Amino acid sequence: MIKILNKLVIKSGINQKFFVSLYRLYFNIINYIKYRDPYMFRIVAIEISSYCNRKCSYCPVSKETEKIPKMFMEIDLFKKIIKQLQDINFNGSIMYHFYNEPLLDERLPEFISYVDANLPKCNSRVFTSGDFLTPHLADSLFNAGLHDMVITDHNLKPGRVEKRIAPILDKYGDKISINRLYDRPILNRGGAVEVADLEKNKKGNCTVVYEELNITYTGDVLLCSSDYHRSKVYGNINEKNILDIYNNDDYVKARKSIISGEPYYDICVDCNYFQ
Repeated sequence: MIKILNKLVIKSGINQKFFVSLYRLYFNIINYIKYRDPYMFRIVAIEISSYCNRKCSYCPVSKETEKIPKMFMEIDLFKKIIKQLQDINFNGSIMYHFYNEPLLDERLPEFISYVDANLPKCNSRVFTSGDFLTPHLADSLFNAGLHDMVITDHNLKPGRVEKRIAPILDKYGDKISINRLYDRPILNRGGAVEVADLEKNKKGNCTVVYEELNITYTGDVLLCSSDYHRSKVYGNINEKNILDIYNNDDYVKARKSIISGEPYYDICVDCNYFQ
């Protein structure tokens, strides 16, 4: 069911919002049955490394005055995360980024293969600029078990990415989607960056805070993907298991408040997802 819905979301285009809503509803029901909590994460974003080669103006990385060091998650920590997800029968999506470029980590095919072997019901998804994508690397990723790839086109002029990776699209076009940021409003990442055309959440609440669990390369569990500065840490995978961290009193209070539409932290107040 999950893989079918994922394919529909990727291919649908016009009806994408409908299928995303269906996807969320499905997970809310499953999570209530499994955990007695409909607001369990359905995505785990693992920061396998810390570095990004780009300095996009709408990304907090562009604000860094010093060069970001290339730090990598320890393989043992990655395996510990997967083991803990296995223990709770997690069957959502696994992603390999925070504000890093995942294709810069040569171990990515190995990580995807490990997830495929140990969490066969999960979908590995890669979000990338595509700068380092080659036919050989694409083969390695999809042969390892990659479910789909989202390439963000950062170019002012459309079509450059498609032209450069045309042979890859010919082979894996049904598994690759290209997202043009210049075609739509973008997020301000909890106020970390200023953007001219803010994407506003008309519902007045936030789904990211419970749909996606973000784990840094050191094992810290963060509030959400907009917490670029890693200011809200609820625990570390090296010290506690995922469920204990997720059920941390402060984390639960923050999620309940944010889900109900009440900003809990300053970064929530500043985030255009609440405006």
